[in-house]
Amino acid sequence: MTGYIVRRFLLALLVVWGAVTIMFLLFFVIPGNTLDLLGGGEKAVSAEVRHNQEARYGLDKSVIVQYGNYWKGFSHWDLGRSVQDGKSVNALLKARAANSARLAFWGLSIEVLFGVGVGVLAAVRRYSAADYFSGVVAVALTGIPVFVMGYLLQYLFGILPGPNHLHLPQWARFPVQSIGPNKWFGVIPLGHQWKYLILPAFTLAFVNTGFITRLTRTSMLEVLRADYMRTAKAKGLSRRRIVFKHALRNSLIPVITQIGYDVIALFGIAVLTETVYNWPGIGSTIRDYTFSQDIPVVLGLGFAVILAASLTSLVVDIGYSVLDPRIRLTTEAVG
Repeated sequence: MTGYIVRRFLLALLVVWGAVTIMFLLFFVIPGNTLDLLGGGEKAVSAEVRHNQEARYGLDKSVIVQYGNYWKGFSHWDLGRSVQDGKSVNALLKARAANSARLAFWGLSIEVLFGVGVGVLAAVRRYSAADYFSGVVAVALTGIPVFVMGYLLQYLFGILPGPNHLHLPQWARFPVQSIGPNKWFGVIPLGHQWKYLILPAFTLAFVNTGFITRLTRTSMLEVLRADYMRTAKAKGLSRRRIVFKHALRNSLIPVITQIGYDVIALFGIAVLTETVYNWPGIGSTIRDYTFSQDIPVVLGLGFAVILAASLTSLVVDIGYSVLDPRIRLTTEAVG
């Protein structure tokens, strides 16, 4: 087990290093740079200003030297400063990470609640109207892009200029394009904060809810057909006890694994969700600074996202090996 964990940890470090290196090199391949945009695109930056800025941020050095300086700064957890506005990347990460984490928490919670719940219902009532309806909805949710879902929910339930197309009462309409009062107790929204959270959280959740629903249904049906389920029925156990204590618990291994990988996917999906709703998180910040080719900000925040995703993947792999030792044994046999 220890050897398995060490190998997965080293692989995670390799993934982080490779991803950051590729991001770093891409900035020297694409045309233009931040200094070209300091004048707002209306006039060229003077040679003196360019020279001073290049010296200040080390952009006058070779690519190899800049690459080494970046990792040297990271060894002290110094992610640098924005070339565009001089803001500390560490401060940006501290200010925006909490917003992204809260949105991801509620998006994942909704995904698990609806995905697992509807999947269990569909499996228990196989071939019923509820099963067919949940299947259609799950396929539809899987096929709708996140930005389309975001604008659709805004159009239907958001407080937007123009007429209310669904004629909903005021309490059923939610403000969009803002984070709201930004009042929280941890991840719990306080006051009217939930009104600003609900639409982006559902948008984030709907991307993977359909797949979790179908996976839960399939896994549940496979377990319900097992021999020990017939034994449990023969013992006279109630249907409720059979479904929730025996079938559900044994069918959740692949579902839990998929949820773990969905957490990783949320880091990418959140970029679009935060953009659609103007949610000030890490994803929308990376988007804003990418347009101005601000290397320190994009690399710093991108590094944080890649690191979080890699650690999540590591935890999922270790958790899966604990739940299903065959994974660990197979890996050791191959190694």
